[in-house]
Amino acid sequence: MTPMDKGHIRAEIVFLVALLILFSGVASAFAAESSSGWRPTYDLIMRWVNFAILVFVIVKFARLPLKNFLSGKGKEISRQIQRLEEEKNQLVQRVRQAEKELEDNTGRLEEIRARIVQLGERRKQELIDDAHQESQIIMENAKRKIQGRLLQAQSTLRAEMIDTAADLALEKLPGIVTVADNQKLLQQYMARAGTE
Repeated sequence: MTPMDKGHIRAEIVFLVALLILFSGVASAFAAESSSGWRPTYDLIMRWVNFAILVFVIVKFARLPLKNFLSGKGKEISRQIQRLEEEKNQLVQRVRQAEKELEDNTGRLEEIRARIVQLGERRKQELIDDAHQESQIIMENAKRKIQGRLLQAQSTLRAEMIDTAADLALEKLPGIVTVADNQKLLQQYMARAGTE
């Protein structure tokens, strides 16, 4: 005999003992009742007997199908719970993965932002350096132009001063320099030319 069969036999014995106790209580109630009629007592006993037969039939014949049904439902519910747990675990993993990707993306975004700022600073410095070089070239060109114009102005001024001085000398010298002075200057010039 299996332990399950032993459990069934014990359940049936307990049921029969309960029926005997019940009938003994009914018999004492029947004996205590006055002789007013046996029909109400008979109806009560028959109700209990019918109830006992119904319980016996349910226990004997419906116990295994009911047990199997409840066991099947329990297994089905267990499978559903297990499936839901697996889905929950998958969702938790997805959430964790999404959080990790978000952290990675945030880190990458910070790196990209830092690179962009660095490139911007480098480009800004290059533009500043280019502007300095261009300004130096422009300044040097301006200085050369100014020097050229200054030299041109100086040469123009010299030429004008020479012309003016020659004109003044031609106006004033004939009245100041005499023929004797001319002879003297001519002799000095010749003496210098001969020594050279």
